Amino acid sequence: MGVSLQNGFKLAVAFLLILLLWGFFSWHYIFVHDSFPRHLSVLTKSPQAFLGNPPAWLNQSWKSYKARFIQADGRVKDFYNNNATTSEGQSYALQQAVWLNDKASFDTLWHWTRDNLQVQKEHKLFSWKWGEDPKTKIWCVLDASVAADADQDIAFALLMAHERWNDPNYKKEALRILNDIWKHEVTESALGPVLLPGNWHRFEAKIPDVVLVNPSYLSPALYRVFAQVDKTHPWEKLVSSSYQIWDASFKLSKRGLPPDWVWLARTKGEVYAKQDDKDFKGMTSQYGYEACRLPWRLYQDVAISRAYKWKNPTGEALLKGLNQSLDQGFPEVTSLDGVKVQDFGSKAREAGFWPLLILNHSPLYETYASHYNWQDALKSDDYYARNWLWFAVWLQVFQQTQLQHLEATHNTPPDLLPLLTHSLDVD
Repeated sequence: MGVSLQNGFKLAVAFLLILLLWGFFSWHYIFVHDSFPRHLSVLTKSPQAFLGNPPAWLNQSWKSYKARFIQADGRVKDFYNNNATTSEGQSYALQQAVWLNDKASFDTLWHWTRDNLQVQKEHKLFSWKWGEDPKTKIWCVLDASVAADADQDIAFALLMAHERWNDPNYKKEALRILNDIWKHEVTESALGPVLLPGNWHRFEAKIPDVVLVNPSYLSPALYRVFAQVDKTHPWEKLVSSSYQIWDASFKLSKRGLPPDWVWLARTKGEVYAKQDDKDFKGMTSQYGYEACRLPWRLYQDVAISRAYKWKNPTGEALLKGLNQSLDQGFPEVTSLDGVKVQDFGSKAREAGFWPLLILNHSPLYETYASHYNWQDALKSDDYYARNWLWFAVWLQVFQQTQLQHLEATHNTPPDLLPLLTHSLDVD
């Protein structure tokens, strides 16, 4: 009995020594060879610690989203908008379907979108709103105006579908859309070509030299992709003008937040705050439901730039400014003076900033993620917040699984489409 206890004590001591040595060398490596604060952040604030398995959550979210929001015919319903459908909503669902390799859903969504929204003879763009006419009770296009953000996102989804499933018809349709985006939704300015919010506000006759711009519609990451597949239009110039508009727009706000809408003087290239007027009442330059999408589009492009070691000083500066703004907490609807206008009332406000919190190891990340009920999020009827939360987690996975492995410097721009299309094809 005494011998057994003695042997057991010796084994315990030996095991303890091994653990101490392992711990010493592990921490020594972290201190000497790398940044201790960075590793500590990863250890204590890892997304998996709160979310479990992000790719699995994305798949679970998509399944519940389909069951709740997407009809069998491929129409996405917005319960907060009289069950209407928007081109924006269709574009969100199309991207999620192709990222999760759900071809059956993608085709159903695309066919409904094509047959019900892409119905105008003069172009291949998409009517913005479809629903029940309150007078006739007929379900139809309610607003034939087009929205540039949805048009470009649908084209992007189709290009990814071509990449994933090797169907040339997807690319053919995408190129038609890109051609009409350039024809109907791009205008020239002192900054170069600029994306308009749609085809519904050509100001040349009404307000000479002034155009309305929605900064959250601008998407440099997509323009880099379009430039690689469509050689007939100078998409790279849209990358440049987008960053110039973003930089000027952020400076309008005392808190450094992006505005919902801005005016652009075309010949001078000046960006200034948008105030209410009789033609576009309510489209102000406060930070709100439009602008909350911008941080996501900004970080998507900066992440790609970092991976491929492309210089993007403006993007980095804007991210730094947003991070400093977050020191004051998540913004509500905020005026240019930095004053709260109203409660945001939607989790979409956090979703746009989610990748930024991960990138900068912000203390807000732990506060937000640890108290967020991820399962309840799968039951919400707020389709806007559901979509942007999904995109935020997608960008988190994209950053952690795809971009972190790209360390080689590329002398020429790589093919971005495969990288973005297969972002969730992880082990």
